[in-house]
Amino acid sequence: MHRPGHSQHLHRSLRLNWRGLDPPHRVLISLILLAGFRSSWASAPSVFFSLPVSCRFLAYDGATMHSASHPPRQVKQAQGRPRSQHEDRSGPGAGDRPPLIELHLHLEGCLSAARARQLWALRPEVGNPPASGLEDERWKVDDLSSFLKLFGWAVRLLDGPQAYGFLLDDTIELLEAQGVIYAELFVAVGVMHFFGQEPRPIFELLANKARARAKAGGVDLRFIADGVRQFGVEAAWRVLDDALALRENRIVGFGLGGDELAVAATEFSEIYEKAGEAGLGTSIHAGEGDRPEAVAEALQLGVDRIGHGIAAASDPFLLRQLAAAPVVLEVCPGSNRATGVWPEDRGPHPIHVLAEAGVKLCLGSDDPSFFDTALVKEWEHCRGEGIPERRLREWNENAARAAFLPEDERGKLLERMREG
Repeated sequence: MHRPGHSQHLHRSLRLNWRGLDPPHRVLISLILLAGFRSSWASAPSVFFSLPVSCRFLAYDGATMHSASHPPRQVKQAQGRPRSQHEDRSGPGAGDRPPLIELHLHLEGCLSAARARQLWALRPEVGNPPASGLEDERWKVDDLSSFLKLFGWAVRLLDGPQAYGFLLDDTIELLEAQGVIYAELFVAVGVMHFFGQEPRPIFELLANKARARAKAGGVDLRFIADGVRQFGVEAAWRVLDDALALRENRIVGFGLGGDELAVAATEFSEIYEKAGEAGLGTSIHAGEGDRPEAVAEALQLGVDRIGHGIAAASDPFLLRQLAAAPVVLEVCPGSNRATGVWPEDRGPHPIHVLAEAGVKLCLGSDDPSFFDTALVKEWEHCRGEGIPERRLREWNENAARAAFLPEDERGKLLERMREG
């Protein structure tokens, strides 16, 4: 059941507290976009209001955070892919599924605990992980507070092209183990900018690896340059500029994540207009919590896809608008459960209401390594909730049709999926 009264009161408080936070605390909140907590504040207000205490592990220190004066050091080639909790994600009923399409997946959210340990050994100056956050070869996330601390530590390990390259290798294995043949990965360009990293060498390496894998018959990977809403409009323009300048590196889209409360979606209308005119696909995270108006704002932008959007389930008029529009919602039930946006005891997930209203949907796994999920697990969980097979296959076809590809390539993708 939605709790709009509580949510609206909290939103006002959050807006005031955001303005009062200093830059180090703002950046931690910004990292939420990488991990699926775009609008889950209503589930843990006490954590937010304790940020100045609980987030000291991320306090800005020029000696440890990357900047123009502190470039990332070169690391040695890792000795193969570390074993992780994602070794086998085929799951039950694998033979009954078509080849899968994944459109809502954050590359940084695919960092396994095993790979983090390896990168940590190469970068000991990052310091120890939060207590109990890294147990053997698994992440241990008990609640929102523990996750924020853990993710803030982990993302600092991604200090340049080589680290991102290792991460992409792992992500490819994760996807291919599930039978995913095409995926679009959000890459947090806005966060790279914040940490003083240069996106070009990172994307050049990612693109080379992706091309080689596709040529070998593996998963076909493309990238979405992702900005941070609360960093503001100028920062988002910089992300788009990089996306356009680097698009030959398999960048097919522009996206925006972050705190929905910080800046209205409509403030970015010119950016989205330019992205669309330039031929990039467009996506925005909106309506992950209890704010259907966030989805309505996103719809006004004319985006191709909306990340999450489940808040629209509480607004019948908005549901009709979405059903009539070409926009596709990338819904991530496992992420919603893990973040507390929609816990199991809250009742059936809003995906049922969205589907019955005729809204075009596809499934996504969001940040699988941190929440122990995967696209196949989303598929099986939906099966377990009584969603019929024909609808799951329809959502997979929606994903293929909504891919940020030229029309002829989308047609080939659909054929490959149907023939598989």
